[in-house]
Amino acid sequence: MAKRDMTFLNGIIKSLEKELLTPATLMRIIDEPDYKSAFRALKEQGFGKHAATDEADSEAILQAETLALDDFAREFSPGDEYSEFCLSGIDFYNAERFLRSGYIRGFGFVQTRTGLIGDVAAALKTGEKNAKYGKSGQSGGKDKNALLQELVSAYAEGKALFESGKASGAEISSIFIKARYARLLKKCGGQLNAFLKNEIDCKNISTALRAKTQDEIDKLFIGGGNLKKEDVDFVFSQDADKTEKRFAFTPFAEVIALAEKEKAAGTPLIGFEAAADGFALKELKKKKYETEGATPFVLYYLYKSAEIKNVRIILTGKRAGASAEDIKRRLRTGYDG
Repeated sequence: MAKRDMTFLNGIIKSLEKELLTPATLMRIIDEPDYKSAFRALKEQGFGKHAATDEADSEAILQAETLALDDFAREFSPGDEYSEFCLSGIDFYNAERFLRSGYIRGFGFVQTRTGLIGDVAAALKTGEKNAKYGKSGQSGGKDKNALLQELVSAYAEGKALFESGKASGAEISSIFIKARYARLLKKCGGQLNAFLKNEIDCKNISTALRAKTQDEIDKLFIGGGNLKKEDVDFVFSQDADKTEKRFAFTPFAEVIALAEKEKAAGTPLIGFEAAADGFALKELKKKKYETEGATPFVLYYLYKSAEIKNVRIILTGKRAGASAEDIKRRLRTGYDG
C-alpha cells in the first residue's frame, strides 16, 4: 500500500474521536449501582452499537467494537507499516491459540478476528508443508509471505516446546509476543517504533517485578526496547531504594516508584499495571495536537483500543461486585476528551 494523503481522512478521524467515551463518562458509568445499569449507560452512549444483540451481553458488545476498530484500521490506514502495527498482532494471537488447541484438551480454536493473513490455521498448515518440502511462500505479496514465515517459525518453536513436555503458558505466549515485536520493530519507524520500544520496556519491567527466579527473566525478556537486559536484571535483583535511584531520572521513574510502593505495602500491583500498560500511550499523547500526517490515525486507534479495554474492566468489575474505587484504580490511560 502506498502512503496516503491523510488530509481528508484526518477530518473524518477527528469527528470519530468526538464519539469516544470521556473520562467523566467512564466515571459516571462506574458509579452506576450495578452491572445492568452500567451496561445500559454504555449502550446509551453508543458503545456497542454494532452489536447484533440488545441483551446485557458484555462479550457481544466488546467483540463488536473490536471488529469495528479492525475495520477502521483497514479503511483508514496511512500505509503498510500502520496496517502491520494495528493488524498483524491478530495473526500472532490466532497462531498462538491455534497451537494451544492442538495440545491442550478442551482448548478449542475458532478464529473470530482477521489480521493480514486471513485464515491463519489454513495458512499455518500450508506454511508448514512448504517449509517441510522446501517450497516458497504463498502468493499474496512479499510482506505477507514474510509474515507467514515468521508465524510458521514461532508456531514451530512453540510446537517443539509443547512436545518437550516443558511448556509453560507464559513461555508459549512469550514466543509469539517476541516474534510480533521483532517484526514490528523492523517494519515500523518513527512514532510507531518509539511506542513499541516503550511498550516493550514496560512489559520487561513488569516481568522483572513479578518473576520469582532469574531463569524466568532470561526466558521472558523481550529484546528491542530502550532498556537493556542488565537494566531489567537490576530491577529483579536489587531492593526498592537502589532501583528507584537507578531510574530516578528516566521516563520510568514514576511507574517503578509506584510498583515499589505497592510491593512494600504488600498489595497487588494494580496501580503499577495500569500505569505501565498506559505508559507508551501517555508518551505518544504529547503529540495529540498534531492534526496532519498519520498521528491522528495512530492516536484514535490507540484511544479506541484503550476504551475497549476500560469498558471490559468496568463490566467485569461490575459483574463481580467490585467497588467503584477498585474499578477506577484499574483503568488504563486513554482519551482525555
